[in-house]
Amino acid sequence: MQKIGKYEIASVLGKGGMGVVYKAYDPVIEREVAIKLILDPGLDYPEIKERFYREAKSLGKLSHENITTLYDVGESDGKPFIVMEFLHGTDLRAFIESREPVSLLQKLDYAIQIARGLKVAHDQHIIHRDIKPENVKILENGRVKIMDFGIARIETRTVTQTGMMLGTPFYMSPEQGRGKKIDKRSDIFSFGVLLQELLTYEKPFEGESLEAVLYNIVHEPPKALTLADSNAAADLQDIISKCLEKNPEQRYSDFAEIIHDLTETLEKEKRPEIKPANKKPLKTVTFGKQSDAGPKRLRSRFSSKSIWVTMLIASALAGVSGWYLIKNFKEERVAMRATSPSALQQKDSLKTEAVEVAGKIENSTPPKTEKTDLQRQADSEKKLPSVLEGKQTAADATVAQQKSGAERARQNMDAAKMQVSGRAEDKAAEPLYQQALDLENAGDQAFAENKWLLAMASYNEAADRYSKARDTISEVVKNQKSQAEESKKIMLAEKEKVPTANQRDKRYSEAVLFEEKSDQAYEDGNFPRALSGYEAAAKLFSALANAANNRDEDIGAIVEELTAKFKTSVEQGDLNSLRSLYGSFLPTQEKKWATLFQYSKNRRAKVAIGNKDLNGANPSVELSFRLQYTDNKNREQELTQWYNWTLEQVNSEWKIASVVER
Repeated sequence: MQKIGKYEIASVLGKGGMGVVYKAYDPVIEREVAIKLILDPGLDYPEIKERFYREAKSLGKLSHENITTLYDVGESDGKPFIVMEFLHGTDLRAFIESREPVSLLQKLDYAIQIARGLKVAHDQHIIHRDIKPENVKILENGRVKIMDFGIARIETRTVTQTGMMLGTPFYMSPEQGRGKKIDKRSDIFSFGVLLQELLTYEKPFEGESLEAVLYNIVHEPPKALTLADSNAAADLQDIISKCLEKNPEQRYSDFAEIIHDLTETLEKEKRPEIKPANKKPLKTVTFGKQSDAGPKRLRSRFSSKSIWVTMLIASALAGVSGWYLIKNFKEERVAMRATSPSALQQKDSLKTEAVEVAGKIENSTPPKTEKTDLQRQADSEKKLPSVLEGKQTAADATVAQQKSGAERARQNMDAAKMQVSGRAEDKAAEPLYQQALDLENAGDQAFAENKWLLAMASYNEAADRYSKARDTISEVVKNQKSQAEESKKIMLAEKEKVPTANQRDKRYSEAVLFEEKSDQAYEDGNFPRALSGYEAAAKLFSALANAANNRDEDIGAIVEELTAKFKTSVEQGDLNSLRSLYGSFLPTQEKKWATLFQYSKNRRAKVAIGNKDLNGANPSVELSFRLQYTDNKNREQELTQWYNWTLEQVNSEWKIASVVER
């Protein structure tokens, strides 16, 4: 096959049960395209084919950076075909089978892009029905595109006629496997299967046969998610489990929820996990023999008296009043090894000594001493944590402010992007829009790497390019609209020229169909398609109008030719020649002319053409006929007659169908 429609075939990209996918070239736009030729015999039925085109029309309205753009729909040798953008990259199936050591952050980014594309389609009430790695393409710049979007929906219109089940078994939802009616939640289940395979390179449902796979999908729980060294493993397991619920009512209700949860999980994965420091438990130190009933304690290597004296001296040096020590001094006995009366007496003596020393300290004024370098260093070290904490808080605030600025810049960019109207083809042909897409992608990459200032700058620049592209594309669309409207005026003028008789021509029906489709394209904002349709309709209407004019001229010449032959045949009295002018020469007519020819000579005829109606399949003409002749008694005679001829075409030759005399 060399061409499909206007598209030049370059190579075969793949074959399947429904048709063949080609790489092709559009010579008008000068770009590569992918063409899917649908070979399913179900589309031979007119009502199914019409539904196919209606579905394709709705898919043409999908315009999103994560969905493959549908350019055109047509028919080649009775087989419908769909023209889509040609994508450079690798499909997700090859990516999974390669088992490349890609970061979890990158995989989550791919998953979020897929979810965004599916959300946009679901918002347009379009279900994919066949989500699988083969239908997801990763482009060279990291952008993800969902392929064959909605083609499954178009094809299911035909395959369901024979009760076949559509979809790839490993990624079917339980309701899809049972052959029940599905909605967008079926896509959510399939997305959950794809997500787990993307993250782990393993399918959640497997089996040795198709029946086993379907049974596991419908009845068995999926394999658990296994991710090592991830802060978000538990969260991802929750997301996948909710996607893979057997009951659709228990799944996510919308991809917006999935995008929210995946985005939060991605941000969590970016943050390093902070583990609490291992702190040794404080040990309680007592003196003396440990109690059998109490906790295990360490023995002091110092005597009790040394301990108390040291405490008192340290308190005095630190400027602590003695009364503070006495006030907090417990009357409980200090556990020690002494159990004899002498030991108790020693203890009481120690207590008395401590009280006397404390009293002296309390009644005296501590001398004012300069802080040593060691004490100043200690004070500085006490203040250091609070200073560092203040600096850390300020740094965190700065980072948070930068991130917030990047997020606002991205929101502004998204708003500017949404304001860009026009078709995907218009955007693809506008350099400013493509530059904005590249800047947006750079901003996303910087945002993922926590480079907030770089992300903010990229988003701001992208927003500016989108705004400029909006104005440029808007002017292009305005011109396209104006051209379509002018073309429609020309078409309607040509349509008015077509006579009623020619409106039964097949070409008239084709022109009207072009007109209706162009009107719909105009309403949908596809002005180039409307322009093309109006021009095609105008050519057909013009051809019909010209054919009518040419036919008038042709019929007029035929009438003159018939009247000339009629005049000659009468003057010559040639009954056979006269008979050849009639489609059906009645016996009464033949007898009349035969009698006239027998009893007349020197015949001189004059024929004048009057009113004519040359439209329709049987044109009619009014004739004035005057015949002068000499009868058999040599008398001059004259015959005047008015005829109404109705003509008909017999075997491509015009004849007199009927004659009315008056």
